[in-house]
This record gives sequence, structure tokens and C-alpha cells, in this order.
Amino acid sequence: MLEDKLYQLNSFRRQYEALLTLSVCDSISEIQWEQDRDGLLSSIDWNNILGIASVLCQSQNSIYLDAALRIAQTCLALPSCNQVQKSAAAYILECLTNRLAIEMSIQRKYLDKNFADAFSVQQKIENTKTIFDSSIFVNNQLYELNRFQSEVYDKYKNNDAISISAPTSAGKSYILCTILTETLLSSKTNIIYIVPTRALISQVEADLNKHFQKNNIKNDVNLSTVPPFHDEIDLQKSNIFVFTQERLHWFLINNSETPIKIDLLIIDEAHKIEDGNRGILLQQKLEELVAENDNIKVYFSSPFTSNPEILLDNIHKSIRKAKVNTQFVAVNQNLIYVSQVPRNTLKWSLTLATVHASFKLGYITLQDRPNSELKKIALIAQKIAVDGSCLIYSNGAAESEDIATLLYSAIDTQPIDDEIQELIKLVKQTIHPSYTLAQVLEKKNSIPLWKYAFVNKNRNRKAIFRRLYSLFDLYINFIRRSKFTCKVNYYT
Repeated sequence: MLEDKLYQLNSFRRQYEALLTLSVCDSISEIQWEQDRDGLLSSIDWNNILGIASVLCQSQNSIYLDAALRIAQTCLALPSCNQVQKSAAAYILECLTNRLAIEMSIQRKYLDKNFADAFSVQQKIENTKTIFDSSIFVNNQLYELNRFQSEVYDKYKNNDAISISAPTSAGKSYILCTILTETLLSSKTNIIYIVPTRALISQVEADLNKHFQKNNIKNDVNLSTVPPFHDEIDLQKSNIFVFTQERLHWFLINNSETPIKIDLLIIDEAHKIEDGNRGILLQQKLEELVAENDNIKVYFSSPFTSNPEILLDNIHKSIRKAKVNTQFVAVNQNLIYVSQVPRNTLKWSLTLATVHASFKLGYITLQDRPNSELKKIALIAQKIAVDGSCLIYSNGAAESEDIATLLYSAIDTQPIDDEIQELIKLVKQTIHPSYTLAQVLEKKNSIPLWKYAFVNKNRNRKAIFRRLYSLFDLYINFIRRSKFTCKVNYYT
């Protein structure tokens, strides 16, 4: 294949390695570069590498799609690239059906809003066809989908059970909410939407409410996250129940004497069906619902798995089944290995790990000696955070508070806006004046958000937390002493 030959070219690999290093180092402001930035820039022939990316973006291979996306996004973010080259990068993003990246580039002034004027006649025709093929109308409103979402929508139209597998950020939840909305618009429907955690219940509830408001059907649908009894359910309207498998079990027991007819079952993070006792419960409830509802439709959604069709074996009925297993790439992710320089506790080396090789990025210098494992996590995260935004995963509430306190000591004092002031006041009044959260919020640093669900009772408080969630886009997982793995979602 042409894309295989182009990707293996030594000249392309040299340029792409320089571009990889450049794009990642540019996102870490505190890094001491291993290679000279100007030298990296001079080693990239943008016309050549954009031409190769225009071929790679047509592939179905995730490695080639990831390369095309990174080339396009890096080109758009660099002031040294001219408008013609940026229009070429935008064309690549159009071919990838990644319109969100284009919209963000226009918002950040990386790209002129009339970028398509630079397309050739053939490119304009191809781009129009791509948009036409990947767009749908729901309730007379246009939805522009990406490649993966278009495939899911086609399978949904022709099958009763589908199993979806795609990488993170491919848009699984969005297309499921769109399908669910279209189903509600077509008829009165009872739907169960299963998620693995209580935190995801709130997220799905918020996503569904947005879709309902957009389509003016919020008053026609009952959305419940707590298992109701039969006499509490309004069967004159459509009903959506967003549950964990435990809440589903509770719901089925509550309504065992007069079961509610279920038309559609959606299982998000369906790979959790193999998780011990909770997985067994999920499978039992799935089989129970399928057995009791003859015309039920079932949609499974799971992250990047190699055999999503196995989930369809849980449906013991002769119905139309299909899988969607895609390598579609919506965002670039960087895996960074952080390790201490020998005999220097303040200096830490950053290495980018890829499928084919590892690249030395440079160093960070910590402001204090990390004399504990938690302090290592806090200080390293603070140094490599993208635009000051960072989310650290920890083991439990106590550890979360300890890391937040360490970050409080490491971060300089910053002005606090009215929303943060309101949340500090809320915490002091509701919990305790000396509560840790009230202290660390003064510097807007890391917060164990899952612990503070009490604020969801009030719309204004919801707005505050939506603001706080938007602060974080870097994910750090501690894997063993002195060594870290970092997973960065990279957006243009």
C-alpha cells in the first residue's frame, strides 16, 4: 500500500520524529529541551510532510491516522507555517472528519475561517462529499459526524444489537446520545442506559439533557437516575433510566410484579462485564432484560478492544447483530516516561514512548527535593502540567487531600474569581471552616472532585464544578517508585 511505503521512508521518519519531539516539548513550558528547537524546525519540510499526511489520513490504520492528525495539528499551532500550509493542514483534518479540531483552531486564531477558499476545485468537491456522507438530520437539525460515528449510525439503522469499540475520545457517547434522541423522537420509548460508576451517571445525565434541550423534547421525557417504583413512572411519556448495574438490579426488583416494557438497552463501558462480581451481576441483568422483552434493542459500547463481537454472544436471540471495531483517532495522546537523573533528586528526565521507539525530550527541575512518593507525584505533575491544568489519579480520599496540600505549597498565589470564592464559601459553610478543600481552592489547585457530589443539588453549584472540570486535561498515573507514566490528551 502507498501509505505503508510513505510511512517507512527514512526521510519521512526523520522529519516525523523531529515533529513529535517539537509538538510534545511545546506543550510543556518548564522543560529544558534536549534538542535545539530551531534545529528541529529546520529539519522539517512542511510541504513534503503535509503531502505525505494527506495520504496517511485516508488510511484505516490507527498509527497512520495518528501521524496525520499530529502533523496537521502541529502545523496549525506553529506561527512559522504559512496560510497555504495551514489550509493544507485543515484539509487533512477535514479528511479525518475532525471538525472539532478545525473549530478550535479557528477560535484560537491558528486558522482563518475562510481556509477552504485555498482548496482546489477537486479538494472542494471531495470535502463537500465527505461532509455530505458524514452528516445526518435529527429533528430537522444537522449533525456532522466523524467516520466512526457515521459507521455506528449506519449499523444502528440496520441492526437490533450492535457492539461498538473505538479509542478514547472517538465520540462514542455523543453518537449514542444522538441515536437515543432520534429514537425518542420517533416513538414513545422506555430506555435503560447502564454505566459502571455513579460519577458517569451525572455525566450521562448532563449530556442527555443537552441533547433534549437542543431538540426541544425535555418536557416529553422523564429522565431518572434513581430506581423508581412502578406507580412513580409516567408511562404516558418516554422514560430513560440511567443506572449502574446495582441500581438496575434494584429497579427490576421494585417492578418485578408489574415489569416495565424496555425497548432499548445501552451498556456503556461494556468491557466491565468481566469485572468479577459486578460483571456477573451486569451479565445476569442483561440476560434477564433480553429474556423478558421480546423486541428489545441492545447497544454495547467499549473502549479500544480487539473482539467486541463477543459481547453480542450474551444476547441469545435470533436478531440482527453487528459490530463496529474502528481504529479512528480523534486526539493525539503522548506517553511520557519520567525518571530521576542519577544522583540528582531535583533533575528528572522526560522520554516520549511510542509504538516504534523512544525519544529523549529533555529535563525538568523540581523546586524542592521530593522526599516522599506523593511529593514526587505532586511536584512532577506541577512542572509538566499543560497550561497549569492537571488531573492526578490517587488511591483514595486521604491521599487525594495529601497531594492537594502538597500542590498548594508548590503553586504561587493567584487571583481568585467569583465562582471559586463562592465554592470556598460553600465548603466552609457546609462542611467545616478548616476543611482542606477550602484551603487548596485559594490557589485553584488539584481537588478530589468525586468526593464533593453534594454540590450537584444546585444549578449554580453545577456551573462551578463544570468550570473546575474544564481546568484539567493531563492525566498522571503513578506506576512504581520514582518512575511515572503520563498520558496527555493533546488538543489544538
